[in-house]
Amino acid sequence: MAAAPNARRAWPLTVRAPAQFDATLARVAFAVPRGTRRPSLRLVTAGPTGLDQVTIASPVVQPPHRLLRFVLVVNRRPKGSLAPDLLDVRLTARLGHALRRPRLLQAIDVYARPGRAPAGLCAIAPAGPAAVVRAFNAACGRAM
Repeated sequence: MAAAPNARRAWPLTVRAPAQFDATLARVAFAVPRGTRRPSLRLVTAGPTGLDQVTIASPVVQPPHRLLRFVLVVNRRPKGSLAPDLLDVRLTARLGHALRRPRLLQAIDVYARPGRAPAGLCAIAPAGPAAVVRAFNAACGRAM
């Protein structure tokens, strides 16, 4: 099956950095057309991350015709640090074969503003690192 004209194998992504001592949880979702095999997906940082920690996790189950990943950005700048906070963390999504632009949903400052995730971010839970699961529960207003 031929790729759509605007499909690419690498997409730049920008995740909003959180406030000090907080986290941003983002969900990257690619649509996988019917009849197309699900490609491999690698997310890599495309620039400086400052003092932010970036963690990638997969969902518990990949839904049909979607390719999902969760990205957690934690601001670890210590109290009293003179290092500036970054406004954004840049990533590149690298695919095994071309797909159209992904949809990026973000919940910023999930601990200061729990339960305020955009619609769709909480539909499928992540698996993997406990920090990602905790941030997901905070963003989605679930018991921690």
